[in-house]
Amino acid sequence: MYTAQLGLKHPIAIRYPRGRGNNLNWKQNFTKIRIGKGQEVAKGKKIAVLSIGTIGESVKNVIKTFDKDEIAHYNMRFVKPLDEDLLQRIFAKFENILTIEDGVLSGGFGSAILEFAQKEGFKNKNIKRIGIHDNFIEQGSVEELHHLVGLDEISIRKSIESLLI
Repeated sequence: MYTAQLGLKHPIAIRYPRGRGNNLNWKQNFTKIRIGKGQEVAKGKKIAVLSIGTIGESVKNVIKTFDKDEIAHYNMRFVKPLDEDLLQRIFAKFENILTIEDGVLSGGFGSAILEFAQKEGFKNKNIKRIGIHDNFIEQGSVEELHHLVGLDEISIRKSIESLLI
């Protein structure tokens, strides 16, 4: 939000999640981020996990339970524009890619990654998407809803394990 309020030459949409924050050290200086640029959160060799939004915190927790350097994690930060330079490097390095979003799969972040892979000719990649199916979701806490739709840490771990086989 800090970067957006500095003034942009184009419109921007910011998805503001429900629930509580989990950053205990939130009193930090604001820094400008580059629009359309993702960040590498964890280095790995076997699987690349691409996340968008606050679900990335759950991904971080799950990755800690695997062997060090097994799972790479990238916080893509933006759906539009995608960080195509970073995606080129990811797709060149990894055969197994998992996208995780706490939004609807249909037309969402994972779909954008599939479109990128097709457009750039990345064939024979095992790309798995997890997110919310296009169904009505009941009311509940963030934790209850994540469990209900398969975005809780246990489900994320199972999705990662399915790619390690």
